[in-house]
Amino acid sequence: MTIETFESKLKMLKLKKKEFAAMVNAGYTGVVGWNTRGSTPEWVDSWLENYEKARKYDEISQIVKDKLQEHDAREDAAKIYNGMNI
Repeated sequence: MTIETFESKLKMLKLKKKEFAAMVNAGYTGVVGWNTRGSTPEWVDSWLENYEKARKYDEISQIVKDKLQEHDAREDAAKIYNGMNI
């Protein structure tokens, strides 16, 4: 992946190079050093793709959990008030 694409993907994912380096257990200077090569190692593209999918999964999972809790709260209220629509 080109450095331009890498930086664009980091920006889209709201990640800084320093954060990315820490997440992949790489040295920050090594990540910055990719600029001189003009490209990233081959694994970076798939790592960023998987990171993006994991973030989307986490967001969807949280939405589902919130909806289930909301449903449970409504169900509990219905039991308390004998099914009255409150």
